[in-house]
Amino acid sequence: MVEEPDELKRHMAEQRQRIDQSLNELGNQFETATDWKTYVRQHPWWALGGGFAAGLLLSGLSGSSKVMSSGTRVSRETGMLAQRIDNLFGAALGIASDAVENAVMDAFPILRSRHSKSA
Repeated sequence: MVEEPDELKRHMAEQRQRIDQSLNELGNQFETATDWKTYVRQHPWWALGGGFAAGLLLSGLSGSSKVMSSGTRVSRETGMLAQRIDNLFGAALGIASDAVENAVMDAFPILRSRHSKSA
C-alpha cells in the first residue's frame, strides 16, 4: 500500500505526538516514584520506623566506641548491643528495600510484568 506524502507526514506527526505524550507521562511517573516526600506522605509509619532504626544505629555506633575503651565487661555488653542494632538495621534495610521495590513497581507497571517473568 503506497501512501500519499501528505498522509505519511500526518501519520508521522501523530506518532511523534504519541511518543512525546508517553515520554511526558514516563517522566511524571519517575518523578513521583523518586520523590521521597511523597513516599513519606503515603507511608508515614515505614518512614518513622526507618528513621528510628537509623537513629538507633547511629547512637549505638557513637556510644560503642566510647564504652569499648572503658573495660572488657562493658565492652561485652556493647558488643551485644551492637549485634542487636546490626540485626535491627538489617531488618529495616530489608523492609525499606521491599518498600522501594514496590513503589517503583507501582510507578512503572511494565517493570512488574518483566520482573515476575524473570523470577
